[in-house]
Amino acid sequence: MPGEGITMGGYSFILAPVDFSPSTRPVLKRALRESELHSARLALLHVIEFYPEDVPPGLVPPENVDPIHVYLRRAREQLDDLAREIGLPDAERIALAHTGSAYHEIIRFTRDKGVDLIVMGYAGRWVYDAVGSTAMAVTRHSRCDVLLVRNTETAE
Repeated sequence: MPGEGITMGGYSFILAPVDFSPSTRPVLKRALRESELHSARLALLHVIEFYPEDVPPGLVPPENVDPIHVYLRRAREQLDDLAREIGLPDAERIALAHTGSAYHEIIRFTRDKGVDLIVMGYAGRWVYDAVGSTAMAVTRHSRCDVLLVRNTETAE
């Protein structure tokens, strides 16, 4: 049921899914503000949409290494760098691989872990510009609140 995890003081567990795009920093800054406001636990999540045939040549791992381990390690390093840069030393940092779309894994994570607020970005001028995107799919399918943060640097 929506809002089940919300306490009288506000949200208790906030998730910030990130894709390392230009909207990531504004999203994390807003997620940090919300977590401070509600004294909530904060987790950063990056989902690797793993399609082996779509790997750019610069990301091809060595032959003797499982590619997913390389991608997960890189994602964890990027999450650590972002957390340091934004000032999120206590934020949990999670990198997951999924063979489907990222929104499925975000929704599963929120349900399994009891997240009660998702803070994520979108680049369009209007939220409807993002129809079909991960942000809109999460908004449509989430059982918890979703706060969409517009990236004013890339918005038209």
